[in-house]
Amino acid sequence: MAGSSRENNARLRVTRLTNHVVGKKLVVRDASDERSSGDTSTSSTAGSGVRVVGRPRHDRVGSVVVVGGSVLDVHLTCDKVVPGSTVPGKVKFQHGGVGRNIVECLGRLGEKPLFVSAVGGDAAGREILGALESLGVSTKGVKVCQGRTTPTVACSFDGSGNLTSGVADTALVESELRGEWIMRFREDIKLADLLVLEANLTHESLHTCFSIAREAKVPVFFEPVSVTKSLRVVPFLSDVSYFSPNEAELKAVAAAAGESRRSFVSHEVAADVAFLKSRGVQNILVTRGEAGVYSSSRDGETRVLPSLKVPIVNVNGAGDCLVAGVLKALVGSGKRSLEYAVSYGIAVACAAIQTPANVPNISSEEEIDANALQVFSTSARVSS
Repeated sequence: MAGSSRENNARLRVTRLTNHVVGKKLVVRDASDERSSGDTSTSSTAGSGVRVVGRPRHDRVGSVVVVGGSVLDVHLTCDKVVPGSTVPGKVKFQHGGVGRNIVECLGRLGEKPLFVSAVGGDAAGREILGALESLGVSTKGVKVCQGRTTPTVACSFDGSGNLTSGVADTALVESELRGEWIMRFREDIKLADLLVLEANLTHESLHTCFSIAREAKVPVFFEPVSVTKSLRVVPFLSDVSYFSPNEAELKAVAAAAGESRRSFVSHEVAADVAFLKSRGVQNILVTRGEAGVYSSSRDGETRVLPSLKVPIVNVNGAGDCLVAGVLKALVGSGKRSLEYAVSYGIAVACAAIQTPANVPNISSEEEIDANALQVFSTSARVSS
């Protein structure tokens, strides 16, 4: 009964917020200039004519292809670190990796992405594959490397769930997820609505992916992962349709691409965004933690979309869930404006940070819908 009441409350919020949002820019838009989908099934709310994101568009596997890493995450949590000594705390193992987190979240949102990755021929690799397949994710693109161990990332968190340090052993991704393997799924990529790449891939692998996407005019969503690895996107900026850096990654990529730092920094984010768009990046989503997202779309629309005030349990994986939410809104139930897609992504990310897992178990899409509309309705347009 409690779950039913929660869904009813969420549905009521959707109705009220939809009525409030009507009149704002909540338009249907393709995921790219050149490509469109034949399915236009939607759901409506309160007879308003506004279509609500959160329902699968179709059952076709591979409308989104994600190429990226799969890892075993080891989470270490303690209230206080004592150098040179062990301290009481908690140790937890769970499935992770930027690419893997994105496809799991898409699966929980009702999509059926194709995942191209690599795991070891061990128990962790088998568990990762089984869990994804149970959600409808296609794992035919995952290379199982016998005699190798699945990549592992160990992260330390403080008592508030904030990341304090981490060590990543992900060499398998770079050594095995190469262009030759990716080429086996060339036709799948060419038929996709969106190709998602992350910065754990080598230059050679990225070159292969971008070349396939460019040939087939498939839009590419690039997730930069970290400041250091984000620089791998620089040679391919003109082929990036969607880019989701945080402020540090944005600054690093802009500098590496040739942006000269100005003497004033009051509008540094806006200047870096404008510079990268001049280099060919179409849509940029700058993630800013509790401050939300600075979104600049291909058509010049710039908005600041706020986060939701929710209790924080664990931030690990939240950025990946934001990306998954944006993807869901772009290719799922109707094609939406980037601004609304980002609102949906923020709603999914806020669900993620309230759970100890990398990806939340989404029990109510009605609640995600309601939170997305709340974010969108309180967003602010940035004047040029």
